[in-house]
Amino acid sequence: MGKEIGVITDTTVDLPKGIAKKRGIQVIPINILINDEPKLHGVDIINQEVVEHLFQKDDVSTEPPTPHRYSSAYKKANEVCDEIYSLHVSSDLSKCYANAKRGLKLFAKKQKPEDKGILIPNSIKIIDTRAVSISQGQIVNRIASIIKTNHDSAKLDKYIKWLIKKTMMFFVVDDLYWLKRAGKLNMFSSFFGTILDVKPIIKLEDGLLVPIDKPKGKDNAIDSMIRIVEESTPKYKRGVEIWVGHSTSILDAKHICKQLAASFKIEEKRIPIIELGPTITAHTGPGVVCVSILPK
Repeated sequence: MGKEIGVITDTTVDLPKGIAKKRGIQVIPINILINDEPKLHGVDIINQEVVEHLFQKDDVSTEPPTPHRYSSAYKKANEVCDEIYSLHVSSDLSKCYANAKRGLKLFAKKQKPEDKGILIPNSIKIIDTRAVSISQGQIVNRIASIIKTNHDSAKLDKYIKWLIKKTMMFFVVDDLYWLKRAGKLNMFSSFFGTILDVKPIIKLEDGLLVPIDKPKGKDNAIDSMIRIVEESTPKYKRGVEIWVGHSTSILDAKHICKQLAASFKIEEKRIPIIELGPTITAHTGPGVVCVSILPK
């Protein structure tokens, strides 16, 4: 009988609908703060509600799960799993990874010698994916899909490092105002200066958000992003897996899907279109569209 391997992540990840349940992925909800009132992503609040609060000029922010919540998740998974992979958003973008590590220490501290099925610390692996949203989702989904049938710890650890290195993500923000509100514009200030009417194209690069182009007009930005994705993606023998994400921009997402399907010679139905969750929308605002690429 093979090992039972658990996969844990948090709601900085965006996955196709139903995938978490299908793959047995435990997703820990982020705190969404509306005027300082905490709500749990996917439990007390959905994406459309976050969008409405943003347009109402309410104060919208996020907080990572507490170490105690991670500790509880590890305790729950420990009851049925031989090993656990805890996969988190880039540590340069959030404190989820740091809190998860604190949660593991808290979990280990609470264990007693007589407890059954105690996992040694090395059996719970906390990983900084250097990704976010659908790019984090691709990594989490890939790992969860293969561990049930073919698991070798050393090989899987090496494979995860390869996935982290190879994942690519680009996105277009509809309005820099939302990044400014979320306190994220300062990282781009030298690139954009005082111009707030551009539609920036941003790349996730080694866990950091890096602006790479600043076209004007949403259509121009989307077409530029598609071109950049096409030109930036290496030719892999087994091809690539493409995910498209959006927040209140389904028509833009469908356009991107159609263009990339033709370019990469992939059936459109093979490219999932994913609605981004409240956690990501709280930072990027409505109207964002993104593309994530992962080698097969």
